[in-house]
Amino acid sequence: MNRAMYSGLSGTSAHQVKMDVAANNLANVSTVGFKASTVSFQDAYYQTLRASRPAGNGVSGTSGIEVGTGVRVGAVATLSSQGTIQSSGQNLDAAIDGNGMFVVATPSGLMYTREGICQMDAQNKLVMASTGYAMQGWLGAAGTVNTTGAAGDLIFALGTMRSPRITSSVKLQGNLDAGRAVGDTYASSISVFDSLGAAHDLEFVFAKTGSGTWDVTATCEGTSTTNNLVFDANGALTAGGAVNLTAPMPGGAANLTLAIDLAQTTQYAGASDAMPTGQDGFGAATLFGVAITDGGVVMGNYSDGRAAALGQLALATFANMDGLEQTGSNLYMSGPASGLPQLGPAETGGRGQVVGQSVEMSNADLTDSFLEMLVTQRAYQANSRVISTADSLLEETLRLAR
Repeated sequence: MNRAMYSGLSGTSAHQVKMDVAANNLANVSTVGFKASTVSFQDAYYQTLRASRPAGNGVSGTSGIEVGTGVRVGAVATLSSQGTIQSSGQNLDAAIDGNGMFVVATPSGLMYTREGICQMDAQNKLVMASTGYAMQGWLGAAGTVNTTGAAGDLIFALGTMRSPRITSSVKLQGNLDAGRAVGDTYASSISVFDSLGAAHDLEFVFAKTGSGTWDVTATCEGTSTTNNLVFDANGALTAGGAVNLTAPMPGGAANLTLAIDLAQTTQYAGASDAMPTGQDGFGAATLFGVAITDGGVVMGNYSDGRAAALGQLALATFANMDGLEQTGSNLYMSGPASGLPQLGPAETGGRGQVVGQSVEMSNADLTDSFLEMLVTQRAYQANSRVISTADSLLEETLRLAR
């Protein structure tokens, strides 16, 4: 009788743990980045009432008699299935689609999370909004992020000035009308920047000089250079595709030395539309905002309308993601069962994709959790009935002694 009572007791205790886990899943059904848990049981110790006996001396062997003593919780495992990605519209939100964890620096060391709701703190540091812990990643330079070094805090000094970059190259492409008469001209222009960030007009004047030939004159701040363009019978440029111009700049700025690429210019029958398509300089501007974009790249938005990559979030993967230890606040820490973290950018080394301005919803399923609770309730009731039935049998046994 005692074995039955203790088996029933172990059943109620184990199913109480299962109910606790199901209740926690339900409580976090709306928690961003939450991963539900599941409980597995295993049978407990067996008591041998009769040992097995081998065959011999004309007697058949017999099996032993073992009686179980109940159940115990074998494991509480985290379900690492993907949660639904939902757009949030917030510039500093990010979600992981696939494998990996965001990395945060805490007073206890590095920890890991699937929650990607971030904000800037008073020190212009990118932090996890719910805890204030610093998100980890790599800072960029000149619009490029090098992810080969050690990850660290991401600090973006809002309100600071970006240094200007002097223009060194200009690209131009388009068509010059083959039907134009000798002496006809066509003009276009683009703004270029000196070493102090001041903008200057770079003007191009194309003058037709013959069948399949044009002169192009580039002028900036009163300094000009002229080059001859030669086109073949198919309208392709065969000579004169590179122009160099060095122009003194006013205001104490350094001389502007430009390499002008006209290799994509054509001469077909049709309207002239040759014009500059880009240049590599820019003026000074103020950083007024940052946003996390796809890939976990943090883009800086400047007052002149330009954007540049300022940093990138790090993702951590583990040999056994299910071996991470939960610490609360949507945080996990590595443990003996998880292995060591492997840090890198999104979409490398088996890491998932980072979706900008989105969040990953909880993977706890409302219907499954309710069903789990109902099954657990019935199992708890059945084990309680075992205890009460064993108690009734003990009571009957005591009556025999009267």
